[in-house]
Amino acid sequence: MDMQPPNRGMQGTLQQLRAMGLLMVGALILQVAAGILNIIVPVRMALAEQAPTLIGLVASSYAGGFLIGCFMCPPVIRHIGHIRAFSVFGALQAVLALGFTSGDFGYWTLVRFGTGFAGAGAAIVLESWISAQASPSQRGRLFGIYQVLTRIAMIGGQLAASHLLFGASSAFLIVSVCYSLSVIPVCLTVANVPQSPAVATIALRQLWRTAPMSAMGCIYVGSVGSALMGILPAWGVLAGLSPLAASLLSTAVQVGSLITQWPMGYLSDRTDRRRVMMGGTAVTLVMSIILVAGLVPAGLGVFAIFALIGGSTLPVYMLSVSHAFDRADKSQAVGLSSSLLFHWAVGSILGPLLATSMIERIGTLGLPAFIVLLSLAFVIFGVIRLSARRSVDE
Repeated sequence: MDMQPPNRGMQGTLQQLRAMGLLMVGALILQVAAGILNIIVPVRMALAEQAPTLIGLVASSYAGGFLIGCFMCPPVIRHIGHIRAFSVFGALQAVLALGFTSGDFGYWTLVRFGTGFAGAGAAIVLESWISAQASPSQRGRLFGIYQVLTRIAMIGGQLAASHLLFGASSAFLIVSVCYSLSVIPVCLTVANVPQSPAVATIALRQLWRTAPMSAMGCIYVGSVGSALMGILPAWGVLAGLSPLAASLLSTAVQVGSLITQWPMGYLSDRTDRRRVMMGGTAVTLVMSIILVAGLVPAGLGVFAIFALIGGSTLPVYMLSVSHAFDRADKSQAVGLSSSLLFHWAVGSILGPLLATSMIERIGTLGLPAFIVLLSLAFVIFGVIRLSARRSVDE
C-alpha cells in the first residue's frame, strides 16, 4: 500500500509526467486517428448495408494483426530501440490508412489487419516505456492519467468523425496525417529510454502463473471493448438511430471511461486492484442486464447506459496492466507488455465475431446479451481467484 504523503505522491507523479510529456503527445495524436477510424469504418459499412458478420470480420481483423504484432514487434523494438521502432510503426500506419480510400470492403479487412499489426508495435513501445519509468506506488495513477489523456484524444477523434462520415476520402487522409505527426514528438523526447539489449521476456504461461487476473482481465476488456468500439456504431444504425447518434454512442463509452480512469487507478493503488476490477465489471453486468430487459429510459437513457458500461469496463485493462507489473521485474517490461497485449488481442478477435453472430441470431439484443455473458464469467473467475488467494493467506 502506498504510504507516501498525498502531496509528495502527486509531486512525484507530475515529475514523471513532465519527463514523458512528448511521449504522451505522440500517444494522443495516435488516439485521434484511432477515434476517427473506429467510427467511420463500421458506420460506413452499416450504411452500405453490409452484413453484420462482415462488419465483425473487419473489426476482428484489426485484432488479428495486433495479435501477430505482439509476437513480431518486440524483437524489432529490442534490435533498433524504442524511438526508431515507434517511427517505423507510425509510418506504416500512415501508409495503410490510405488503403481505406478503396471502396472494396473486403480489401478493408486486409488494411485493418495491417493497421492492427503496426498498432501493436506502437502500443508495446508506449506501454513498456511508461511502465519502465513508473514506480510501483504510482503506477496505477500514472497509467490512469495516461488513459485519461488518451481517452480525451480519442473522443476528439470521434467527434471529428461525426462530421466526416459522408466525406469521400478526406477522413482517411486526416487519419494518415495524424499517424505521421505522432512520430515527431516521440523522436524529440528526452525521457530515459529503456535499455533494449538487457530486456527480458515473459512467457504466456508465466503470466498465468503470476497474474491470472491480469491475463483474464485483458481478454475480457479486449472482447467487450472491441465490440463497443468496432460494432457499437453499426449496432446503433441497425437499431434505428441516425449515423450521427450512432457515432455518439461510442463517444459516450469513451466519456464514461474518461471520467472513471483516474479514480479507479487511484483507488487501485490503495487496495487490491483485483477488487476494483471486479467492482467495475459488476457495474457493467448490471447495465447490460438493463439493456437486455428493455428497461432503458427514453431519450438520453441509452447514451447514459453505454457511458456507464464504458466507464466500468475499459479501465479494467489499465488495472490489469498495473497488477501484472506489480508482480514482475522492470527488465521484463517489453515482454510483459507484449504478453498482456496478446491476451487483449485474443479477446478482440473473438469479441466482434461473437457479438455480430449473436446480433444475427437474436437481433439488436445480441450485443448487450453478449456483454452480460462475458461480464458474468469474469466476475465468477474473480471470485474464485480471490477465494483461492484468501485460502493461501490463511
